[in-house]
Formats: sequence, structure tokens, C-alpha cells
Amino acid sequence: MLVSLYAENIALIKELNIDIGRGFTVLTGETGGGKSIIVDSMALLCGARGDKTLIRTGEDQASVEGVFDVSGKDDPDLAEFAGEDGLVSIYRRITSDGRSVCRINGRTVPVNRLKEIASKLLNIHGQQDTQSLSDPQTHIALLDIYAGDGAALGAYREQYAVYTSALAETERLQKLADEKMLRLDVLSFQINELENASVRAGEESELENERSVLVNYEKIYDNVRLALEELRGRDSALGKINKANDSLRRIEGVLAGSDDYIKRLESCVYEIEDIAGSLKDGIDLECESPEKRIDEIEERLSVISRLKRKYRTDDAGLAEQLTKLKQEKRELDLSDEYLADKRAELAGAEKELAARASVLRAKRRAAAAKLEKEIETCLASLDMPAVTFVTDFKDIAYCEDGADGVEFLISANKGELPRPIARIASGGELSRIMLAIKSAFVETDGVGTVVFDEIDVGISGKTSEMLGKKLRQLAEKGIQILCITHSAQIAGQADTHWRVSKMVKGERTYTHVKVLTEEERVEELARIMGGINVTEAVRRAAREALANGQKPTPRA
Repeated sequence: MLVSLYAENIALIKELNIDIGRGFTVLTGETGGGKSIIVDSMALLCGARGDKTLIRTGEDQASVEGVFDVSGKDDPDLAEFAGEDGLVSIYRRITSDGRSVCRINGRTVPVNRLKEIASKLLNIHGQQDTQSLSDPQTHIALLDIYAGDGAALGAYREQYAVYTSALAETERLQKLADEKMLRLDVLSFQINELENASVRAGEESELENERSVLVNYEKIYDNVRLALEELRGRDSALGKINKANDSLRRIEGVLAGSDDYIKRLESCVYEIEDIAGSLKDGIDLECESPEKRIDEIEERLSVISRLKRKYRTDDAGLAEQLTKLKQEKRELDLSDEYLADKRAELAGAEKELAARASVLRAKRRAAAAKLEKEIETCLASLDMPAVTFVTDFKDIAYCEDGADGVEFLISANKGELPRPIARIASGGELSRIMLAIKSAFVETDGVGTVVFDEIDVGISGKTSEMLGKKLRQLAEKGIQILCITHSAQIAGQADTHWRVSKMVKGERTYTHVKVLTEEERVEELARIMGGINVTEAVRRAAREALANGQKPTPRA
């Protein structure tokens, strides 16, 4: 139950703080007074889009908070947030820069979580919901809500995911099988091409280095030859160091430190020998003709470059590509076995899906039979005594909601065949049908507060009075009902009556909400009934409407 509502800076509302009682509450007032703004505030609590145009002119943010009494509700989600007093506070703030803040009992939550929790507490029914009843696509969801067995639908959807996964893989393998021979030819050619090329990771860099040496071989050879001559040729550095060492050996033991000098010079000899050997190796070619080897390298680099472009990778990636192609070829070679296995898996998944769809259909048909009776009984009490309400089932392809096509059909007149709601129901009939559905859902959806925004559209006179009685009966079942109405017959049925009006202070307009006394209710009902000129006769009619509305309603 919604205990209180606080709204700030929402459209014409500067600040609104109202306590809401149990039972049936109506909101009346002239068009444009702000009744729908209050509904918009409640919609924000339910997770509706936080449109910044809702923010009052001149302000940079707007907020709304609803406090709900969830005592006695056995719901783990609500228990997570409820305080020791059994209250849950839902808060929403929107800002002019498009941001939104959501809190439940002070804890910040995502808007989807706020929407999930609010859906268990508050249900808003507007004219758009009535119009949506004309769309058959909405009917199966309504039936499932009424059936109240989410387990069967959940089990079906779980298996549907398994089925669609197996179906997608089967179709993929079938496509491979259809293209198998062509693809195998392509794979065989590519594998042979890469195997014959046998490109190693880093090979391109090695070849480029070798080519650089060969292209400059003559220059390298001449300079290395000169260096070798200087290092160990006639009258070379190496010969002179050896002579110096021989001289030092002749005075070894005579000159202090001579042995150390000898060792250091010997070290120089080893270093020069090593350098000379390395230089000689560097100009010793394994090929007889550098020009021929350069041609071979160029040809090899051309092959590598072509393969890199073709497969869009580097030389290391060519080896990886070969591995992938071989794996794909192995899969294709075994694709017939894979396909057979997957077809068997798909058949099993479809068989299980059919079984779960059958269970879901049986529950839906049982719920539909019960729903039809309830709606016909309810509509009879809403001045549609000859109505026939039928749930039409059709077999459809498996989808996320099952294998059932569901559409509500109605015949409003005796002797007429039931037809789609959109084709025969007037606006007033749609309102009554939706109220009948909501009435049937009272004991299944568990929502404690229902808001009806102008449900009386297209209805007047006796029918309005009947609709008001139905709303009052819902309230007597423990559902808190809030209803925006332009009907005196409905307003007279309420336990509590609020008048919503707007007033101008200075240069600004404000929405004001007032709980009416009995005499004020008479005046408001008279205004609704009589318009501009309210006579005593109209007031007497208003008093009579209020008195009749407050009489105990017969048991439905």
C-alpha cells in the first residue's frame, strides 16, 4: 500500500506532500489542473523515462518519493529492502542534464532494479494501456500474468534457449555441408600452397639481412681484407705484439711486473685472433655466386610478400594460418559425423521443448477458461450483460513465449460471433474490458496499489456508476485504488476524494491538492455534473449521488 507521496519541482508541482489512506481514492479537478502530473510522478517511481521536460521551469532537478507499507507481503525482493517497520521508500531524482538517481530505503540502485521492485508495489493503468488491449501481441502476456505460473514459462524458455542454440549450430553445419566440396578444394589448395612455401617466423628479416650483405659484398670484402692484413699479415699488429711479448719474456724475473704485461699482451693476441677469425668468416660465402644468391633471395622474399598480402598477416602469422586451415579441413572431413550428431541433439531438444510447450499450453488453457468466466461476470456487472469473452488459441512456430498464439475475442451482443477486440470494442467497452481484466488479476499479481488514469473515457450515466462500484469492490478486497476521473458517479463511490487545482502566485502557477470534506465533495460533484452554473437542483443531485455511492456494495 502507498502510504505517502512526495513530489518536488515536477511540472506545475513546486512541492507536494500527501498521505494516502487505504481503500478507494479519487482525484478530480478541471482539465490542466495537474491530475496527470501526479500520475507522472508515480510513473517516475515505477522507472518511467526521466524526461527532463518534467522538471519545473527554472529548476535544475526534480524528485519524487513514495513510501509503501509491505507488511505481510511474502516476497524476498521486498524483504531485502523493508525496514523493521515494514516500510519501503522508493526515491527518484532527475536532473536537467539527463542524469537519474534511484534509491530504495536509502540504497542507490539501478533504474532497472527500481522498476523491478516498484512493479511489485504499484500498477498504473492509463488510456494507452486500454488502447494496447486492441493489440493481440499483448494478450499472451496478460494471460500469463493471470495464470501466475512463471515456473512453466521459465522452464519452457530455458529449453527454448537450448533448442535455438542446437538449431543454429545444426544450420551452420548444414551450410558447411552444402558448401563442403567447394570449400575442401579451396582449403586443399591453400594448405598445399603454405606447406610448399614453408615460411618460418623471422625468415623474411633473415633474408633481408643476407641480401644487404650480398649487395655490398665487394665493399665489405675489400675493407675486411685490408683489416685482416693489418691485424695479422706481414708487419701486422699481431706480429708486433708477439715480438713485444718475446722481448718481455727475456727480462721476465728481472723487471718487476713483466709477467703481468706478458699476460695482458697475450690477451690482446687472443682478442685479435678472434676478431680476425670472425671477419674472415664474414666474407667467406657459402655460395659461389653472390649475384645468383641475391636472385634466389629476391624470389623467396617475393613469395613471402605475396602470401602475406593474400592472407593479410606477417610471416609468423602464415604458420598460424596453416594450422587454422588444417583444423577447418579436419572439421569438414568430419562434418557429416558432426552434422548427424547435432541433428540428433536438435531432435532431442525439440522433443523436450514440445513437452514443455505442452505443459505451458495446458496451464494457459486452464487459466483462460477461468479468466473467461471471471471477465464475463465482471462485464455483466458493468452493463455488458450479453457479452461473450473467448480466448482464441492458435498453434504457432516455437518462439520465446511458447508455441501458442493467443488473442482475446469478444461479442458484446447476443447472437454475434466473438471477434477481435480491436474490430468491435468501443472506447467505453475497452475501458470496461481492461477493468475486468485488472479485477481478475487482483489476486494473482500481488500488487497492493493500482492507479487508474481516466478509466471512465467513453462511459457515462448508469455505466459509470457500475464502474465505480467495481472499483470500490476491488478496494474492499484489500487493493488500494487511486482513480483520476471526470465522472461524478465514480467519484461519489470513493472513500477519499482529492481535488486537484492550479493557482497563480505572483508570476508562477502551482498545482494544489486538497482532501475534501463531505460538503466540499458535494460542491465538487455538483461542479462535475452542472458545469459553470451550479444550481440547487444540481447540488441535490450531487448529495444523492454521494449518498448512493457510500452505501455498502453487494458482494461480487
